[in-house]
This record gives sequence, C-alpha cells and structure tokens, in this order.
Amino acid sequence: MDEDMDRRVRDRSPVSFRPARLFSLEGRFLADAAILERSADGARLRLFGNAGEAAEVYLYDETDRRRWRARRVWSDGYKAGYAFLSVPEAPEREEAERVFGRYYAMTH
Repeated sequence: MDEDMDRRVRDRSPVSFRPARLFSLEGRFLADAAILERSADGARLRLFGNAGEAAEVYLYDETDRRRWRARRVWSDGYKAGYAFLSVPEAPEREEAERVFGRYYAMTH
C-alpha cells in the first residue's frame, strides 16, 4: 500500500481477529473477511476470496453482529480499505439469521 492509498482521517486501532462478511447491497454474499483495523470512519480488511467489483457493500462484523454500509476506497491483492457510509446498526432478525446463519454463502 503506498502513501496515496493511506488517506484515513482518524487513526485505526488493530483488533484481534474479527471475522466479517461482505454482502452486496442487494443481499448477495460476496466474501468472507477478517477486520484487521477499524476506526469510527472505516476498516482495513483481509479478504478470503474475491469480493468482486462492487464499490459499495454491507460489511457485517460477526463478533458484534452489526453492519455498516461501506465503500471500498482501496484494494491491494487480498487486503482492502472500506470507508463507512453509515453508523453501525444491528440487522433485523430475518436478515441476521440469513447473514450469520450456517448457509449464509448459499443465499441469492
């Protein structure tokens, strides 16, 4: 990652391994991930698969069971930075069951 890609407004704090999932705005599973660093404004992720070309996604934190609408601001191989476009929120029950359930990758 070069200096031009590191334009964050706030410092990010490293977090212990926090599993995450990326979904399209239409609800389609895109990729599993790990949150490496997070701030109030965004996160740096390690992607476990190809998240596709979607610029905006829902990022779900499996530990806290909350989500953010987020925009990818940089990517470098299997690492990527996302800026949060919303405050963290708990998904509705049906959505939480679909996203955090056993067969989450088989939806849509």
